[in-house]
Amino acid sequence: MLVVIAFLLGCLLTALILRRPVDLAAKAPKAAARAAERSAADAASTAVDPRAGDVWRSRPPALARTPRFKRSAVVGAVPQDAVPPLPELSRRGPFTYRGMQDGVKETEEVFAIGWPEPGTAAVAEVAVRATRQAFLSISPLTRTANRVRTHDRLTGGWAVVHKSLGLVTRDVTHLRVNGRGGRREWAVRLLSPAEVESLPPTRSGQGSTVFAVRDETPVELVAEVASNDWSVTFACGCWSVGPCDCPVPAVWSGYPNRTIAATGTTTERTTSVLAVPRPGLIVVRVAAETDTWQLRLRAVGSEPADN
Repeated sequence: MLVVIAFLLGCLLTALILRRPVDLAAKAPKAAARAAERSAADAASTAVDPRAGDVWRSRPPALARTPRFKRSAVVGAVPQDAVPPLPELSRRGPFTYRGMQDGVKETEEVFAIGWPEPGTAAVAEVAVRATRQAFLSISPLTRTANRVRTHDRLTGGWAVVHKSLGLVTRDVTHLRVNGRGGRREWAVRLLSPAEVESLPPTRSGQGSTVFAVRDETPVELVAEVASNDWSVTFACGCWSVGPCDCPVPAVWSGYPNRTIAATGTTTERTTSVLAVPRPGLIVVRVAAETDTWQLRLRAVGSEPADN
């Protein structure tokens, strides 16, 4: 009897021993899957939660060592053309001319012009933009079969961004635009004298400009200008209606019956008085667009002559 019991126990133990590896082999894939799920969950929580553990150390080394740009480096990287845009003209019209030049070497272009009012003088509204290290100049030309005459330029300078007005006499046929050293943009619109702003009793400003005087009564113009090269000129308003009684000096014969007011070469304010006998234009020319002036109209003889 004891022998039979011992035999049965031995068979049971043998069966248990043989069955254990099969159970372990069956459970191994499930355990591996559960371990992979836990690893994925841990990684996801680390990626989305910046407060978890050593989140910054888990970043790739290249990102961790990327330096931040200093403010000075960004300022130094500003492109050369980062200057204000070309000033806008008062309006566009059929007598508007535009262009752009670029390059270190000098470039010159010549444009034939038309006249808003044939047989009269005109006023050029000029807008220019030259970047750093760039020079731009615009001058009227009188081109004939025998020669080319260059008049005082309407504008010019290095790294300029401004708008100004200048007189174009009735013998002018072309505009010459030249420059060098960088990007240059320009625009010119020709105005008839009727389109020019009337000069108020007192006006202060800077840069070259033109005003109209339309009062038939003679007046005096008191001009105070500070520039190392300046002039204030009265151009008579008899544009195409025949002769008038303004004197025409031979040296100024290209102008429409014009008298010169005053010139100067000092940066300190100097005062000049100009007689304005009839309607016409007051032309202020200064060396730089930042040079200042003040114009004041007064009745003839209303103040002592030395004012």
